[in-house]
Amino acid sequence: MILSPGAKLNLGLYITGKRADGFHDLVTLFYPIPFSDSLEIIRTPETSQAAPPLPGEYIKEFKDKTAPERFKEQFKTPVSVYSDDSGNNESPIVTYSTSGIPIQGAVQDNLCIRAYRMLKADYPALPSINMHLHKAVPLGAGLGGGSADGTAMLKALNQIADLGLSDMELMNYAARLGSDCPIFITNGPQIATGRGEILHPAPAGLEKVLKGYTMVLVCPMIHVPTGAAFSKITPKPGPSPKELAALLLEGPKAWKDHLVNDFEVSVFSRFPEIKQIKETLYRLGATYASMTGSGSAVFGLFANEAAALKKEGEDQLEPSNESLLSPLQEQSLEPNQKQTLEKAREVFYPYLVKSWNC
Repeated sequence: MILSPGAKLNLGLYITGKRADGFHDLVTLFYPIPFSDSLEIIRTPETSQAAPPLPGEYIKEFKDKTAPERFKEQFKTPVSVYSDDSGNNESPIVTYSTSGIPIQGAVQDNLCIRAYRMLKADYPALPSINMHLHKAVPLGAGLGGGSADGTAMLKALNQIADLGLSDMELMNYAARLGSDCPIFITNGPQIATGRGEILHPAPAGLEKVLKGYTMVLVCPMIHVPTGAAFSKITPKPGPSPKELAALLLEGPKAWKDHLVNDFEVSVFSRFPEIKQIKETLYRLGATYASMTGSGSAVFGLFANEAAALKKEGEDQLEPSNESLLSPLQEQSLEPNQKQTLEKAREVFYPYLVKSWNC
């Protein structure tokens, strides 16, 4: 089974209170975007459980010869073996490998492994699996890539093991996994309150409001720790879900001074280059620009293709001839999307840039 877990942007992000459980209350709209990791999960045959790959063994290498040379080493796939029983091969295990952007930290802290452990605690007969995660969504960027991966694991295990969990039951598991995980069960725009796990329908006219806009996402590949970002926040009253919905329906032209991300002040102070990305997007013609989540990714909405990323000599950096997309992904872009993407690469090189039509 191969899944594309997804990612999200925040349209407005208001931190409204500090909770007794250590989390924060917030109000935001989670907006899914077509940017994703790839997660492959295979149920391990019973006969193979006694001979898993050794930790650290390389089982394959990335074969795309068109990839930028500096990425070649990243696409090797070291194997880790996770077991709930001190490596006893007779108990269910996860054989886990990755490629793409390197993932730091212990294997057992990965949200995919945590999702497996969570379900195994309630369903002891959960089978062993082989999983491979190709990481394309940057870590610490405010895009929810890790949360999407963990949630995808919950959905995949539900199907592979025939657990029969409903979407509501999966959302309850996802909320235990992470505050922004439930959004990836349904993967549609939704207003979130609580610590992010209480979801409300997005305003019905949102897609119409955004129609015709080109979105440009800029990822400076700076890791902003979420906990550290929250520690710098002073909660204050924010809009109600109804008030946020009304503001969103006014459209991007009304958002610049009213639809805010409370993390920007502290994150911009610590990482001025992230602030510069937002300012550059506005200078290049964006109707609205904002950091997403606790950073570091920043996105801009451009009213039409002619306005998108108009050239200003002072903002041009050294252009890159290397594509961060595979040839197959490049071919799937519409002509106007490809044009916007190429302009964005010129302006924001060497950052990772994505572009699509809303």
